[in-house]
Amino acid sequence: MHLWPLFWGVFFILIGINIILKTFFNFSIPFFRVAFALLIIFIGIKIMFPSVCTGGWKTSPAVDEKTTVFGEQAISGDKAEGEHSVVFGSVRLDLTKVDVSKETVNVKVDAVFGGAGIRIDPAMPVKIIGSAVFGGILMPNGNSSVFGTTYYQSESYKDGQPHLEMTVNAVFGGVEIKK
Repeated sequence: MHLWPLFWGVFFILIGINIILKTFFNFSIPFFRVAFALLIIFIGIKIMFPSVCTGGWKTSPAVDEKTTVFGEQAISGDKAEGEHSVVFGSVRLDLTKVDVSKETVNVKVDAVFGGAGIRIDPAMPVKIIGSAVFGGILMPNGNSSVFGTTYYQSESYKDGQPHLEMTVNAVFGGVEIKK
């Protein structure tokens, strides 16, 4: 079932009906308030049931394999390196197989109104910088941040040596990093 085109079809029909009611019957409906409310309801349905709401916006992944919008996905292997964005969705990121033996590997995760679960190898040298604004970041050692910045370095991390370096940002979202 394709709900996205159906939503927009109903939306434009209601605009037309509203114009006719105003023109011929001098009757006004607060259309844009109602339309905004319907859009919010539709987005909530799309988040709860992403497999039902196909068409228009893809559910997983939405833009590319490193960007998740209104859906969920699991990323591991070579695709785990680089920048990842999560907006109104969730991602499971497995970094346990990242090779840091030769050079430092950088990973950036931005969660905006979404969530991310990140798994790291306990033996891997890791440095994490997490910033949260009305969101939450839970580090592997139990430290957390709801508003501000928090840091984590694994026991095997040595300055100047190859390691996994992560930058994590959460804005009205949540990120949990586990060993």
